[in-house]
Amino acid sequence: MGRAKHDCFYLEVQIFHTVLIWTRAAWPLKGIMKN
Repeated sequence: MGRAKHDCFYLEVQIFHTVLIWTRAAWPLKGIMKN
């Protein structure tokens, strides 16, 4: 049970980091598209 909970938390962290990276990567693209 504790193991499954840990895996779920790890997965959520991975998703959060991926979203954060994509958001940071998307900001310059948004600026380019505006100009």
